[in-house]
Amino acid sequence: EGLVLQDTSNGSSSLSSSTKQYKFAHDRIREAACNSIAEGEERDQFLLGIVNVLMERYQHDHPEFGSSDKAKQSSNIPVSGTEMTENTDWMLFTAVSHLNTIAPRFTDAEHVATMNLHVGKLAVAKGAFSDAIHFFRPGVKRLQETFASFCWKNHYDLTLELYNYLLECEHTMGQLHEAELSVQTVFRHATSLQDKLRAQRIYLLLKCGADNRGYKEAVDPGLEILQMYEIEIPSEP
Repeated sequence: EGLVLQDTSNGSSSLSSSTKQYKFAHDRIREAACNSIAEGEERDQFLLGIVNVLMERYQHDHPEFGSSDKAKQSSNIPVSGTEMTENTDWMLFTAVSHLNTIAPRFTDAEHVATMNLHVGKLAVAKGAFSDAIHFFRPGVKRLQETFASFCWKNHYDLTLELYNYLLECEHTMGQLHEAELSVQTVFRHATSLQDKLRAQRIYLLLKCGADNRGYKEAVDPGLEILQMYEIEIPSEP
């Protein structure tokens, strides 16, 4: 008693029974309820059901979001330029967080990665760069676990965009070693200079150091990058 309350708002974490809406009294209670189910297929199916309900409710309010009535379905989900309302964004954040904990065999890797990219972008738009990393990184991981190095061949655009956002957020949050690894991954796999541009920018910022004062260390790498674009600038005035 008192753990689940009737919900009279439109934007809280709730469950529906007929036409009535209910919510957990606290997020910790919701987490405890999920954690009380032993890890395995039963828990994955339970979380998958929650994901589907959240996605269906969100899509009802945002029909432009695309068809994704089942988390196992791949869909054409827009990843930019979508108008979102503050009181329903939590549905996507919660749904994708659950998706990331479900065993890969119960989900579609491309769909999960796309959802992580989409929600990560929402977090970036809110200035929540640390939260964004917690979506971009699992998105990359799911593609790597499923397709290994072939993720760059079979899902090039999706993999590149995830990495570009990831390395930018890692740099912003001071995770310089991780950002360097992500930059080098893009350098190895990106197929054009244009696709390497965002990674090149972060690469030069990394050369400047954590305090952004190592300008001399960034000069030579900067000149080398400019030469790739056939731009010649002398190293001395």
